[in-house]
Amino acid sequence: MKKANWIIKDNNIYSLDFDDFYYNTKDPIKERLGVYVNNAFNDNLNQITILELGFGIGLNFLLSVELAKEKGKKIHYVSIENHYHNLNDLEKFVDKFGLKFDDNFKSDYPPCKNGIYRICGDFYTLDLVFCDVLKALDDLDFKADFVFADGFSHKKNDEMFCKETLEKLSYLLKPNAKLLSYSSNSSFRANLANLGFEIENINLGIKRESTKAIYKATTPSKIDGYFHKNYLNAENIAIIGGGVAGATLAYELSKLGKNISVFEKDNSLANEGSGNKIGLLTALIQNPESLLGEFSEFSYWHSSRLYKKLGLNLEGVIEHAHNDELKKRFAMQRQNPLFKIIGDYAFLKDGGSLEPYKVVPMIFELSKANIFLNEQLLSFNQTSDSVKLNFANKSLEYDAVIFATGADSKEFFTNLPLSRMRGQVTWLKDELDYKHPISSKAYLTGAKNGMRVLGATYDRNLIAPINPSDDEKNIANFNEYFKDDLKHLIIGSRVGYRSYSSDRFAIVGAMHDENIFNELYKSLQFTKYKTQANAPLSRIFIDTAHGSRGLASALTSARLIASYFNNTPSGMFKRYEHALHPARFLIRKLKKGL
Repeated sequence: MKKANWIIKDNNIYSLDFDDFYYNTKDPIKERLGVYVNNAFNDNLNQITILELGFGIGLNFLLSVELAKEKGKKIHYVSIENHYHNLNDLEKFVDKFGLKFDDNFKSDYPPCKNGIYRICGDFYTLDLVFCDVLKALDDLDFKADFVFADGFSHKKNDEMFCKETLEKLSYLLKPNAKLLSYSSNSSFRANLANLGFEIENINLGIKRESTKAIYKATTPSKIDGYFHKNYLNAENIAIIGGGVAGATLAYELSKLGKNISVFEKDNSLANEGSGNKIGLLTALIQNPESLLGEFSEFSYWHSSRLYKKLGLNLEGVIEHAHNDELKKRFAMQRQNPLFKIIGDYAFLKDGGSLEPYKVVPMIFELSKANIFLNEQLLSFNQTSDSVKLNFANKSLEYDAVIFATGADSKEFFTNLPLSRMRGQVTWLKDELDYKHPISSKAYLTGAKNGMRVLGATYDRNLIAPINPSDDEKNIANFNEYFKDDLKHLIIGSRVGYRSYSSDRFAIVGAMHDENIFNELYKSLQFTKYKTQANAPLSRIFIDTAHGSRGLASALTSARLIASYFNNTPSGMFKRYEHALHPARFLIRKLKKGL
């Protein structure tokens, strides 16, 4: 991500990167309303998805939000930008036009770092995609109603309007999607026509004409059809599981106006890993090329925004590089704005200590979901238009079902490489002089109600009660680097069970039928570089294997699943979606001919 290089020239903002003004200096608001915003609200759509090429200083976005509010519509606005402005500059720029960013934008505006950042307001969801435009278009997976092609002039910013960009863009368009641009360059229009767009003129009197192009071609198929997102028109949705994954699912789906029913096998919410007295929100610090590390940072950032909006205090987390491999990774991440790295330590200011057993019910309360406790699911089966759930004393049908079943997922989905991990944490009296929680070979949380938590053991597929020797292991792991006397501070212990996948990623998405996939993609070893048929419709979803990172990864995973039910962007890169997809293990085998 580059920082934008600009000056004030003739009392207007001038880009030194593109040798051009950021907007038409004669009447920029008239231009943007006439070319872009008003055209996007002419259609009879209550929900509008807009893809913008070039956020700039945010004029199109702010004008779109104003019009959405005026017309009582909701917009999902995805904007790709590769030149960063800090928030103070943006506020000064738009104030010139009598516009303002709201508190949500100001509190959640991201740092100068490549990634996708979601900001939500009353009438909008904004996904800021900080990335090169060609890379971004390759790595997004949604369908837009409108495209604002609002780069600098064609001569100064050819990449924005070139044939390659438009070809990649065509994969992200709904039928009859409209592309709007101030540019009327002849080669730009010729490229659009060759891709199946019908060209119309927009005449505002500012210049001769601008471009409206309507997409009349069929959206091209993709090589990775086995990860195809089938959009479901589902109103009544069941969630199995009352932990943090279930809570964030209910929260995100409730924003869509869905009817949500949650079934929990125990007599209370927040059990197993979600029932800990204190947990840590933090991120993995890995090689910058690590996809798992990328996803961890992405999820950590977004979850911290939610917890802060809930009024929860995040005091920051200290991560300790306790071995040579971690020290190498820390050294490679010194320029990452999410981490402040000094020697073998990193401070993550947006992390901190949370009380999962309190946070989970709080999020469920926000969702207004129907909660059913003491409901053990015995079996389920899918039909073409519903999923039947069989409990001990009743059977119920829903349009779709999501399994957020944590460690129990292993029992329901035996074809997935899942492990049940036993973890024992040790409760300590708060008599330690640590301002921030520490994550090292063992982690020590901040204090809540006179107590800290030290943990945790990792015992794969072991089911066992509290073991005093595990408290000794936790203390030994901490004392290996921090020489505090902890034994006399022990006041209790707790055992919980977490779910892990074989590749450490969570498993999130539409659940596949293995027999159908084996037949549909049986030749994948020889055709893996060819376009694949789209995966069939599924009404069963899974959201599990968050391991010890559920406080971070549950929210972004819930947004991914919610996108299946609303035909809107997930807010994450396609490479994350594919790394999380339940079918990934089978697809890897089929590609190898196994």
